[in-house]
Amino acid sequence: MVMRYSSQSAVRGGTWKGVFFLLSLTILSVLSINVFGIHASFLFLPLMAVFLWPRVGNPIGSIIFILLFGLLLDVLSSGPRGLWALIFLTVFTIFGPLRRLKHQTFRSAYKMWFLVLGVALLMAYLLGWFALRHQPDLLPMIYQAAVAVISFPFVYGLRHLARSLFSDPDRNI
Repeated sequence: MVMRYSSQSAVRGGTWKGVFFLLSLTILSVLSINVFGIHASFLFLPLMAVFLWPRVGNPIGSIIFILLFGLLLDVLSSGPRGLWALIFLTVFTIFGPLRRLKHQTFRSAYKMWFLVLGVALLMAYLLGWFALRHQPDLLPMIYQAAVAVISFPFVYGLRHLARSLFSDPDRNI
């Protein structure tokens, strides 16, 4: 029988996987598309990384990195400072890895993603209204949410592919 020692590096590995996932989706979020005269961007992609954050990880380190990437997304999107950081931290607190079921099916994750997206849209609208002192334009936010709904299956599949490639099958995380 093989005994494995669970070291701190295994715990840090979950946080670093989440950071890499969040970094890649943050970089992709600055892209935008123009389809049939409708301009849509991928601004909600990093929110998927926060929602799908790895279960094993350092919680304080995860919060710090999520805060930093939220501030980075504020700078990249030229939005009010702290808006995305607050949305990311709220989503991580309410729908974080410790609140999810361990064996989550795609269907349940997709339903939960609609709820997360609704909370994020409401927060972005209300906090944006408060920060900008005028109502934000709702139509681009709806386009961004539609792009996020369409791209969620792809990101979810990519996450599970990466998890199966880079995770230890004996840990079953």
